[in-house]
Amino acid sequence: MGRRLPDCQQQEGKTVTFRIAGAWIADAATLSGAEAGIARYYYTSVEASSAHTIRCEFASDARVDAGYGERNLTIY
Repeated sequence: MGRRLPDCQQQEGKTVTFRIAGAWIADAATLSGAEAGIARYYYTSVEASSAHTIRCEFASDARVDAGYGERNLTIY
């Protein structure tokens, strides 16, 4: 979830870039309401079956610094 500091408010309508193994997949906006701060993108994989890295990036804006998160993604 995307939150700003110092008040930890969830961020709505912010663009998050999704990458797999460094390749751009999509840009998605964070949701609002009960799902505020969550960005989703449904993707049908074209990558080979193996381990990859998925990365979500936020470029920054006037209230939130740039940042990213990465995790391992195994495609079977």
